Amino acid sequence: MTRPVDLIRRAGVLAIVRAADERMARVAGESLLACGVTVLEVSLVTPGALSVIAELAERPGVTVGVGTVMTNGEVEAAAAAGATFVVSPTLDSDVVRATLALGLASIPGAGSVTEFAHATTLGAHVVKVFPATVFSPVGIRATLAALPHLQLLPTGGVTLAQVDDYLAAGAVAVGMGSELVRTATKAPDELAIHLARWRSREEASG
Repeated sequence: MTRPVDLIRRAGVLAIVRAADERMARVAGESLLACGVTVLEVSLVTPGALSVIAELAERPGVTVGVGTVMTNGEVEAAAAAGATFVVSPTLDSDVVRATLALGLASIPGAGSVTEFAHATTLGAHVVKVFPATVFSPVGIRATLAALPHLQLLPTGGVTLAQVDDYLAAGAVAVGMGSELVRTATKAPDELAIHLARWRSREEASG
């Protein structure tokens, strides 16, 4: 079975579903899937997030994970619902270890080069660079020039116009929420074109 991290890399974008209620989360998820999104993170700030994860986990060709995870109990609940990767806004060694113990991909959040390196040492598969507004594509490129083994996922404030620059700088992918959902709803054809381009870039390099 292909690892979740490899699927995220191939997609070029990790779509984040964060909504005010369960129904809106389902609508957002369906809009993203209809455009060709294949990898989604459902944030636990969404009421009913675990139910949404469980439903998405049953969809063929869809890889789903959980976001905004802060405790070991949340890791366990998400794993039971069918999540294959765990994303956190901060770096918590206990959460990383709990994630790895359950065989899930670990994507903790970090805000400095020191934290990026520490997360990787703990065993994180990818490090969520959060917020991405602190690290421009130029900053990501400079970081990877010094520490090329890091697997970085800029998230938080990334725009559609910046995705290509982040990927060209060496990011594994980018995490995007509201702007991606908005585009999927209002301009689905435009998003489908972006998704195809990001996938083709990884296929060409592979």
